[in-house]
Amino acid sequence: MSRGLAGRAAGAARRPWQRLISRLVDQRLQFQLTPNVGVGRDVEGLKHVAFEGDNGVGRGTVFQGAVRMGLATTIGPNCVIHGPVEVGRYCQLGASVGLYGRDHPTTLATTYLNQRLLAGAVGALATDDPVRIGHGVWIGHGAVVLRGVTVGNGAVIGAGAVVTADCPAYAVMVGNPARSIRSRIPDEAAALLEASGWWRHSPAELAPYRDAFTTDLVADPERGVELLTAMATDLQG
Repeated sequence: MSRGLAGRAAGAARRPWQRLISRLVDQRLQFQLTPNVGVGRDVEGLKHVAFEGDNGVGRGTVFQGAVRMGLATTIGPNCVIHGPVEVGRYCQLGASVGLYGRDHPTTLATTYLNQRLLAGAVGALATDDPVRIGHGVWIGHGAVVLRGVTVGNGAVIGAGAVVTADCPAYAVMVGNPARSIRSRIPDEAAALLEASGWWRHSPAELAPYRDAFTTDLVADPERGVELLTAMATDLQG
């Protein structure tokens, strides 16, 4: 066997061990906050976050400013969340999402905020306007939501979108600047979901309504409305 082939064979033999070691290191660098909050490695700024519980935070995510995370909401790796930001219950953020409740001033002589200039005097004039994300929202990979934006319940923000204006409930928004291209479910189904307030309930309380959550509301709207009506009636009672 040539020296090159032997080297490649030895390298291939080592790779399973390297992968195993990497997995073990990753697991050791993860930790658990209470109540039931799982945090990946290299997460920064956790002191800024109020978790409601049953949350997950992916590796490399950075928090700044005041941040609130609702029940069961999960955050993908390498996100940047700069408060003031409020995220509702049962939301999911993909990898590399940015939520920015603070922005640079743009009408001053400079937009430079760092302490290196004037001991941060310009930074003290940064503009804060909360980002508010509703319940049951999905934000795709690399999307950015800018200050002052409210995203309605059940909305979908497409990968790479830059959201500069409010997003209606159950809308699908894409592009830069993001625009609503459609509602993701029929209006009647959306109204029933809003009436149910399902996000106010725990996963255990929602377990009996599995069919309501797993029926395709576009392909089978009549069945979907039937199930959602029953769920809304029960949960409102």
